[in-house]
Amino acid sequence: IAAACWIGREGREWSDRLPLVLIFAVAPFVLVVSRGPTFITGLFVAAPLAVAGVAAGWNRASRPLWLSALASVPLVGLVQYVGGAGPQWGGRYLLLTTFLLVVIGSTALPKLRPQVGWVVIGLSVLVTVHGLVFMAVRTDGFGDAGRELAGHRAPVLVAAGRNQFLPREFVAEAGDKHWLVGAGDVALNQAAQVVRDSGHEEFGAVWSAPAPAELPEIEGFEPVERLIVPLVRGTAMEVVTFRLLEG
Repeated sequence: IAAACWIGREGREWSDRLPLVLIFAVAPFVLVVSRGPTFITGLFVAAPLAVAGVAAGWNRASRPLWLSALASVPLVGLVQYVGGAGPQWGGRYLLLTTFLLVVIGSTALPKLRPQVGWVVIGLSVLVTVHGLVFMAVRTDGFGDAGRELAGHRAPVLVAAGRNQFLPREFVAEAGDKHWLVGAGDVALNQAAQVVRDSGHEEFGAVWSAPAPAELPEIEGFEPVERLIVPLVRGTAMEVVTFRLLEG
């Protein structure tokens, strides 16, 4: 996209390379979308107009905004906290940069050849529609999974492994369930102790599928059932039910 914006500036002589460059600009997006709804990560991949802003937005009027938008990018890359949900939140500190570059890119479109402008706009629409479709698919997938968890036999569910976010995700459908977080074997045993002290005889430990082949030893409990709960596009959770040992 950047090369197309550079080659396709109005006032430059027509280059026979421009159609080929546009094909190379479009092809990766088509390949990503053809694989089905999924996260599209990265500032410039998720916002093609921002690429046009960087490549064609340098002029006297927009120069201060251009510099302020890009000056923070190296700093964000060095110090940002990504957390456990990189695709969703890894670039949250670049949202303002993205917005500013999209504005600059929008104002730069009239300075580009129409073919380039329509490609950039088309890719922006494609990414947006793809994101809306994925949001709908993901919402439905998590809704179905939440309802399945709500009907699980165990009265208490424990978010195991690195799945501390699960209670937040499923509170709408499985809010009546008691949720605990047991990140790691020690915390999982502590959660099991809470379950026992509360008078319950079973709990379900929820891992990202597959659950560990060798389950951690939970003092006073034994595993009795494994259940796969589908999520979105090949991802799933596995719920392992632990029951209190008799005696």
